[in-house]
Amino acid sequence: MPALAGTSPIMYADYGMTFTRGVVKKDSKRRVVPLTGYTANMQIKTSAEATTALLTLTTENGYLTIDAPRGLIAVEVPADIMETLPVGTYAFDVEIYDADGVKERLVKGPFVVRAG
Repeated sequence: MPALAGTSPIMYADYGMTFTRGVVKKDSKRRVVPLTGYTANMQIKTSAEATTALLTLTTENGYLTIDAPRGLIAVEVPADIMETLPVGTYAFDVEIYDADGVKERLVKGPFVVRAG
């Protein structure tokens, strides 16, 4: 599963295919930050400014899982869900919440669905 680096990477997905990706939390010295007690949320929207998400992926709905010691948020979206997003360019963001509810955006950028 490829992990994202940087603050504005492009995520690519193929229409109608299972989508997997990983996001790793690192500190300013590029060391992995454990995510014990965290939850996560990823939204895919028509644009960065949109207020409504086309897809909301969370640790609660099972599309995101956290490997706490590795600082990894794993994304897995089944093919039937990916069929709901037409080919095109969207926006995404991944946010994490610590045990106290403090929210941090880890990454955001374009989400491109390509013809399969």
